[in-house]
Amino acid sequence: MNKHIVESPYYSKSFDGAIFDGPFRIYFAQYQEQVGLELYHYLSKNMSSLTNQVRTLNKKFKRNIYIFTYTSDENKKKYQPKNHQGRIFLVPFQSHYILGLSQQDFMKNKLCLQSYLEFIRENWSLSQSLLEKNSYLPTI
Repeated sequence: MNKHIVESPYYSKSFDGAIFDGPFRIYFAQYQEQVGLELYHYLSKNMSSLTNQVRTLNKKFKRNIYIFTYTSDENKKKYQPKNHQGRIFLVPFQSHYILGLSQQDFMKNKLCLQSYLEFIRENWSLSQSLLEKNSYLPTI
């Protein structure tokens, strides 16, 4: 059964703003629009080689990376997986990926974000059944 992203247990009702660019789907609260734009700019300018590789892979595999930008660390704790203690979390959703972070995570851990995106790029071709097993995902 295909679920919509808003039915994911990681989706917050506070996400009322979004930026879509190819496989990248950045969600944020409207009052955090500046953070969403900074994240989009960072992906576009500072990680353009990596994001272009993901776009190329996406032509074949048709997957998305949903980047959920929570309003605070406390808000993120309500949605992140119980067994995940990292600042930024990565989980599969159907054949896609969800990357969850707070505004503070993004400001402090831009290299960590890059590491997660590199991991996604390297594993883009995994089958949906392997994605759903979730055991291979890193905790950075």
